[in-house]
Amino acid sequence: MVRINQVSVTVDDQEKAFRFYTEVLGFVKKTLYPLDVKGARKKMTLVSALDKHGPELVLEPMQPALKGAEKDWQKTLYKHNIPAAAFEVEDIKKEFKRLSKLGVVFTQEPIRAGAPITWALLDDTCGNLIQLFEYWDYHGETRSVTIERHIAAPPEQVFAAWVDPELACKWLMASAESVPGDYALDTQVGGEWTIHRRAGDKIYTAVGEYLEIDPPRRLVFTFSMPQFAVDVGTVTVEIKPDKGGSLVKLTQSGDRPGYERSTAHGWEGMLIRLERTLTGKTGQKMLTRTTNKKAKTAKKR
Repeated sequence: MVRINQVSVTVDDQEKAFRFYTEVLGFVKKTLYPLDVKGARKKMTLVSALDKHGPELVLEPMQPALKGAEKDWQKTLYKHNIPAAAFEVEDIKKEFKRLSKLGVVFTQEPIRAGAPITWALLDDTCGNLIQLFEYWDYHGETRSVTIERHIAAPPEQVFAAWVDPELACKWLMASAESVPGDYALDTQVGGEWTIHRRAGDKIYTAVGEYLEIDPPRRLVFTFSMPQFAVDVGTVTVEIKPDKGGSLVKLTQSGDRPGYERSTAHGWEGMLIRLERTLTGKTGQKMLTRTTNKKAKTAKKR
């Protein structure tokens, strides 16, 4: 049976790293001995103060024989905000405050993600970004966000914009920073949809399954972005004739607490782009509301 005994982080200054990881982060020394006659390079392993017999963290020195390859790799990871290691904490907000008072530089303050974790990125002063994360439990409680918007186009055109790839690619899952990629919409009940969009050097993917299709009145589908979270939400789109155009009522259910604002902001922006796609302009402001719901099953960590 495979198990983790040691993991390593390459550092550009072992002594400086030893002080940071022990005196600041709070790890404790496990082993420390020289690797060469001069003692310039050492074998350093640390363990958590909460689990002194657990996995060891090795502070690896740079290897001269690699002629700077490690440093280049380290700089590349740092440039793209990729952590060299990730450590769990019990209370990330408390840890963030404690470390900030000690002068630790955070390149990302605590932010809630959908893993479900809250995480932050800090600079270890030795060339690396380190992720701190805290698992959180939402106790099965979910949120629903509802948005209503009048669009100056008939229901048939509005509905078509949801299911026609040539129209959908202009607004669905779009943002000001992204460009369309592949839009695969199998518009039948039980059919799957996949959307890829590119923003800079990253590709974002949204997927789901069509649950109800009732043109031009109603469309229901599941929605998730697996690269960010395992959660699957349900989106219900209701379209009614209204003042010579259409009233679009969109409800996304199944969100975890804390995501209401970002969910609403995302769909509000998309509905504005939908209206621009169909009419070339935008009209009235949207009505947004949030409701709470207790899930039928609560998965606890």
